[in-house]
Amino acid sequence: MSSVLRPLCNVETRNETLVTCPVLCSVVNAFSERLVLAERSGLNPSNLLDVLDLGATAIPMFRVKGPAMPKSSYSCQFVISFKKAKSMGLGDLDFSAVYEILKASKE
Repeated sequence: MSSVLRPLCNVETRNETLVTCPVLCSVVNAFSERLVLAERSGLNPSNLLDVLDLGATAIPMFRVKGPAMPKSSYSCQFVISFKKAKSMGLGDLDFSAVYEILKASKE
C-alpha cells in the first residue's frame, strides 16, 4: 500500500483496499498534477473537468473529487499520512488534498 495514504477501512474490506487504493491514489495524484498545470496555464478547472468527462478519460472519481479540489474542500474518505501533508496542516484531510501540496510546489 502507498506510504502516502492510510485508508480508513474495516477488516472485511482490507484486501480490496490493499489492491485498489494504490490505483486510486495514482489517479488522484495524476489528476491533481494536471489540475495544477491547468490553473497555472490560466485554464478554468471546471473546463478541465468537462473535457475529462467527455470520453475515455471519464473517471467517476473526477466527478466526485474534481469540483471540490479547486475549492479546497476535502470531505474525508482516506486520510493523508505523510510528513509534508502534516507539516502543511493537511494531515487529517482526504487524500485528494494532495492537490494542495502540488499547488504549493514551485515545480
